[in-house]
Amino acid sequence: MKLLDCTLRDGGYINNWLFAPEVVNAIYKASNDAGIEYVEIGYIGKVNPFFINKEESKIMVMMDYNKREVLQDCHLSNIDCVRIATHKSDLFNAITFSEKLQEKGYFTGIQMMGISNYTTEELMKISKSVDCLDFLTLADSNGSLFPHQVENIINIFKTTKPKIGFHSHNNLQLSFANSVIATNAGADIIDCTFQGIGRGAGNLPTELFIAYLNKHYKQQYELKPVLEAIEKYISPLKSSYVWGYNIPNMLTGLEGIHPYYGRDAGKQCLTSALDTIEKIGEKKPMIYNGQRKIVCVIPARYKSSRFPGKPLEMINGKMLLQRVYENACNVDLFNHVLVATDDVKIAEQCKKLNMQYLMTSTSCKTGTDRLEEVSKRIDADIYVNLQGDECLILPEEITEFVKEIIEYGELDRIAFNGMTDCDEADLHNINVPKVVTNIYGDLLYMSRLPIPYNKSSYTPRYFKELGIHAYTKKGLSLFSSSEQSEVEKTEQLEFLRFLESGKPVRMIYVKMPFKNHAIDIPTDIKVVEHILKEQKIE
Repeated sequence: MKLLDCTLRDGGYINNWLFAPEVVNAIYKASNDAGIEYVEIGYIGKVNPFFINKEESKIMVMMDYNKREVLQDCHLSNIDCVRIATHKSDLFNAITFSEKLQEKGYFTGIQMMGISNYTTEELMKISKSVDCLDFLTLADSNGSLFPHQVENIINIFKTTKPKIGFHSHNNLQLSFANSVIATNAGADIIDCTFQGIGRGAGNLPTELFIAYLNKHYKQQYELKPVLEAIEKYISPLKSSYVWGYNIPNMLTGLEGIHPYYGRDAGKQCLTSALDTIEKIGEKKPMIYNGQRKIVCVIPARYKSSRFPGKPLEMINGKMLLQRVYENACNVDLFNHVLVATDDVKIAEQCKKLNMQYLMTSTSCKTGTDRLEEVSKRIDADIYVNLQGDECLILPEEITEFVKEIIEYGELDRIAFNGMTDCDEADLHNINVPKVVTNIYGDLLYMSRLPIPYNKSSYTPRYFKELGIHAYTKKGLSLFSSSEQSEVEKTEQLEFLRFLESGKPVRMIYVKMPFKNHAIDIPTDIKVVEHILKEQKIE
């Protein structure tokens, strides 16, 4: 039996994976010095594996199947192991994808999320299809299993070829007991975290299970390095973040639903929380579908240097700003849609067309500054900036962008930007910002010039910025409190301010059903009108 410490991955839900490189190294080293065989350093894209000073412990990363990424061959990487987290609907596709990663040299398997949501018949069927895997993790994602259920599930898989792992959550204070049962039943790999850190009720504490294994199985794990790391890096987080057993988490565990429902209900009194969680439990949602408050803001400026009065221009008989506003209003994810303007002419048109609006300062230098003003008056979790000259970004594409941010109820960045494919005409149009990302999808640079510059015979895939952005309140505050950077002043592209201040920007690719074209100058109107007629959009 071996241990897999996932402090840096599962614990990352607590602080949005903002572990400094030296902390990542320290947690890895403490696990290695303790004799822990596997260390999961995070989701692919949330941590750079080359930060790790690699020793004997195998380095593992996780990726979600529906956000799977292409990895280079194992011998070119600092990564030894990859596990793919998957829900029931994608399980067999995830197994196939896992085999492709095996071909690249990785020790690879899948993590079956929400194992309590599977029937015995389903588990029996799956057990006949997993022999191609190196390992298979059974994850009690909702912390709802009792010891006898754990034993029954392990028994179904213990005769299969892959190593069997078990990942517990502590909603019912059974994480330790269930892991002991899993070990006795024949599990090969047990997941744990330092001080049980993890979202909601947290996980099996590494230090507790090490002590148990040493005492009752005569293992030789070293406890001291783990305790030292906890004292220095994990315990201090307790002053700012909360995890561990509480009654709302217990209630979600009993209902077998996502722990974030407990977080939401925890704002109520306990009896109200019980009623709320029981009602949600009746529907048995497979993933978190709770509501984050999302506000869509359409910045509208009358005095544009390139095209004064642009928001009020008519496009095939309908005002440009009205088209953008109506597209946003047809997105179910938005709690509120409004125009942010500093001009009375635009405000008058908003009144006339019954469009919600807020007056903002004339001193706002950018649309993001305008959003920051809105964030001081309207509280939300996410602020989406839909550019007022982008009437071709339709509700389906807006929804795709926002869903990518909120799909698992996590915000791992403070700023997000949309991008789509860039053709030859846009590549050489200085009004169209081009973007380059790293392999994890974060912005490396954006420019009005064609980038990357092609010096070779290789033809790269080019991307351009799409006129839809999003921010957390923290992201807006950091933006407005920072000075305009030199590169931002030069390119006149505000997202460069985040890059120059060392803040990552997540780029979200949106596949457009037809060529997107923003209205930057008067001649763009004819182009957009032609596209609308061609696509039969009213």
